[in-house]
Amino acid sequence: MTFYLKPPRGNLNLYILEDCIRERLLCYNYLKNGSFDLTNFQYLVEDSSLDRTGHFILRLMACCNHTFEYDFVQKELKLLEVRLISYDMGDVKIFLKRILKHTREIISDNRNKDLFDIFFVFLKVICLMLSNVFLKHIFAIGRNGCFIGCNLFVIEVPYYFCLSMTANRVVIIKNGLAQVPCTLWKDLLLGLYFTYLKKVLKCLKYSGYITCTLEDSRIQNIFQLVKNYTSGKNVRTMENESSFINFNNISNESKFFPLCMQNLFKVLERTNRLCYNDRFDFSLYMKTIGMSMSDSLKFWENTYSKECSTSSRCSHSWQKNGKRYIYGIRHLYGLEGSRKDYHCRSCTFLQERSLGARDEGGCPFRKFDDNNLRAILKTIFPNNPDEIEVMIYERNNDPNVACNLFFNIVFNIITRKELNQSMTFGSPANYYFQLKKLLAKVS
Repeated sequence: MTFYLKPPRGNLNLYILEDCIRERLLCYNYLKNGSFDLTNFQYLVEDSSLDRTGHFILRLMACCNHTFEYDFVQKELKLLEVRLISYDMGDVKIFLKRILKHTREIISDNRNKDLFDIFFVFLKVICLMLSNVFLKHIFAIGRNGCFIGCNLFVIEVPYYFCLSMTANRVVIIKNGLAQVPCTLWKDLLLGLYFTYLKKVLKCLKYSGYITCTLEDSRIQNIFQLVKNYTSGKNVRTMENESSFINFNNISNESKFFPLCMQNLFKVLERTNRLCYNDRFDFSLYMKTIGMSMSDSLKFWENTYSKECSTSSRCSHSWQKNGKRYIYGIRHLYGLEGSRKDYHCRSCTFLQERSLGARDEGGCPFRKFDDNNLRAILKTIFPNNPDEIEVMIYERNNDPNVACNLFFNIVFNIITRKELNQSMTFGSPANYYFQLKKLLAKVS
């Protein structure tokens, strides 16, 4: 952990940046609710490049959103407090040395002159705290340890650098200096950090570069994440607030898919590849039923990183064509190109779609011959031969009737209860949502 004095260096993919911000905002929610488990957040490893990236981007967001600015400062203070509580003497020593190193680098580079007053206070306070006798004292146990009311060591700082302590009258002020006893070392660090954040945010607001940076179209999605956070919406996935599906549960959720999407998922499991049109349809379907962009990227990266089967009609791989796939997925989520908000194709479209030689999609009840349809239905309903024949018969007159029968059989098998309702599906996503809704009522 640091006071985030220096920004991270290097390049970062935009989708990873968005994940980083999403996880930090989720962390803020946990802090607000009084429960926090750092091990749940891969983007919050202390002082990692991703940890610092999340802080600095949200610091930027705080400059243009007064509501978020207050929350940003309070949650960053709480995060530091949580980390300080968990530190042992070795951790505190590393923490202080890092602040000292970064402070000296900034002063020697002659940068951030408006903040030099607080940097010099950092030098004074950190150098005192880094002394072995001070560290051993505050972490000692027993009579010789640091206890409430102990004033063996007193640190003097300008009173306006620890306003919370002066306001609560827990320190003595003499000649404009707050005399902070050693027992309040954590409170002093939190006070210094608070003062630093307020000062640096004020400096950022008057920076000549801030407007240009905030107008960059690449961070508009991050603006939306922050907007969702300040309005109390779910920040885990802003694409669909009714998200049911993610990278980890897609295999289990696939049994609730309509036949058209179950077929594509089974082809994907078998060959690790789909042709362009089928991949486009399946990606849109996953997006519409709630899969976030980051989970979609993980899903396709995981699948297309595997070796394609000999029966696959696509030979592309994530290793060679990853940038192309990333762009395509971001395009579907409205973050590239025309920034159109795409949705799942309708049942009518899939039924009437002209299939190419390499396509395996479309509506199976409309596009498959009897033998192929029977074969795929047997893999799903091995113990329902009569129902399969009824579906094959009905699809010749109306594929929608056959799909409705498919829906009822899936429901009956899962719940072991009869459902003989006539359902209407406008799209594969609509099928999924209606089935999940009915199953939720039963459970």
